[in-house]
Amino acid sequence: LAASEAVDHARDVTVDLAGPTDVLRGLVEDLDRPTVSQVVEADEFLAVDDDAYDWLIPDLLERGDRLLVTAAEGVGKSNLLRFMALMVAAGLHPFRRVPMVPRRVLLVDVENQARKVRRELRPWLPLVEGWNPGMLAIEVKVGGINLDHAADRGWLAGKLAAHRPDLLVIGPLYQLHGAAPRGDTGGENHARELARTLDRIRERFGCALLMETHAPHGSMGSRDLRPFGSSVWLRWPEFGVGLRVDSDAGKGVFKVVHWRGPRDRRDFPVRLEYGKPGGWPWVATYRGGGW
Repeated sequence: LAASEAVDHARDVTVDLAGPTDVLRGLVEDLDRPTVSQVVEADEFLAVDDDAYDWLIPDLLERGDRLLVTAAEGVGKSNLLRFMALMVAAGLHPFRRVPMVPRRVLLVDVENQARKVRRELRPWLPLVEGWNPGMLAIEVKVGGINLDHAADRGWLAGKLAAHRPDLLVIGPLYQLHGAAPRGDTGGENHARELARTLDRIRERFGCALLMETHAPHGSMGSRDLRPFGSSVWLRWPEFGVGLRVDSDAGKGVFKVVHWRGPRDRRDFPVRLEYGKPGGWPWVATYRGGGW
């Protein structure tokens, strides 16, 4: 991660300088000069036996996956992700309600007050009696973090190194970076750099990413559920799902809408119901009925 960032920085400095020095120009040329190396041929590549899924949530989320959830403001994206984080750490499928292998989870909330996070998590604790609380680490940064800056990247990397999570739950997306650089029309290059940083984290720590972001403005029933901002976020995740209010089913019921084609076959519910009094916090309906 550090070496890759050093290379990128050297290129950036050269591009930004009005009159790049010979030293910097030579450094970039050396970095970009191709070198002959050994390639991995097909038989060697296919000899690795790793076809089995490394599930964090059986049939739903595998190690290394990127799942991006969108919805209108106030629908409950953050609540859903916190709930999933707790269930994964406690070893319960968040929607099927069956035991599974507990996994280490790092929950990084970069928008909400710590007391709000505590208020939501505490009522769910009776669902996971006997679990190991050390499986879930929680960090709250109300003002967000700026992964454009080395200090904030170092802060997050330090938390990841300390907890070694199988799953990183973080968001919302707009609170993870600063303003788009001058001249970066639409923020495409800026979003690409943030995506690269998240991918480096995923590769370095071997974790899955579960993230949230806002959908564009519009009416609650008909708004576009694709991620707000750069089109990079349309292409980046393996799975992109949105929560759309089900106007025929009453308050707190949402259709699960895929705004990008999944890169693999997974067991997503078709509907989620939130806040049923005295019941499971998020109740899922699967195709064919039932949960």
